[in-house]
Amino acid sequence: MDSPVTLTQATIDAYILYARDTKGLNFVALSEKDFDLSDTEWSDSRSRAAAFTSASFVAFSAFEWGDAGYGDFGHRPVYYLTDDQPLLRSGVTAILPRPGFDEAAVIRLAASLERSSEHPLAAAIIAAAQARDLGIPVREELRRLVVHGVLHVTGHDHPAGPPRVRSPMWRRQERYLARFGGGAR
Repeated sequence: MDSPVTLTQATIDAYILYARDTKGLNFVALSEKDFDLSDTEWSDSRSRAAAFTSASFVAFSAFEWGDAGYGDFGHRPVYYLTDDQPLLRSGVTAILPRPGFDEAAVIRLAASLERSSEHPLAAAIIAAAQARDLGIPVREELRRLVVHGVLHVTGHDHPAGPPRVRSPMWRRQERYLARFGGGAR
C-alpha cells in the first residue's frame, strides 16, 4: 500500500485486516515512501506488522526507498523479515564538513555545483540547501519540489527569479501543499 493518509495504529490495523480477512491473503506489506514516513509511523508500522504475523499470515515491515523525483532510479520496495530493522532514508541525511569548514557553507557550495544536474542525488542536495536557507524540514522542501515539477509537467509555468512566488502557479502549488499537509510558505 502506498498510503495517502497518515499511518496510525487504526489505519495500519484496518489495512492488514482487510488484506487478511476480506481478501484472504497470506501475506501483506504496508509501505510508504521513506521521505513521507515519520519515525512514529515507521515504529507503528513495524509493531503492528509483528502483532498480526502468525503461522498462517505474515505482515512485513516495508518502505519504499528512493529519490523524491523518481528520476533515473525510481523508488524501490524494501522488505524486512524481522520487525526490528531501521528505516533507511534516501537523500541527504547528514553533512560532515572537514575541520575548519562551515556546514552551511559546504551545503550551499555543493548545491551551487549541482544546480544544472538532473541526477536524483543532486536534487536531494539542492533540496537540503533550500530547506536549510528557509528554515524548514527537508521533507517539506522535497514535497514542494515534487508538486512544483508536476505543475510544470501539466503545463503551468512561472516567471524566473523572485517574481515566481507571486505567480498563479506558485499560489496553486502552495494551496496544494497546504491541502495535503506539506506546509505553505
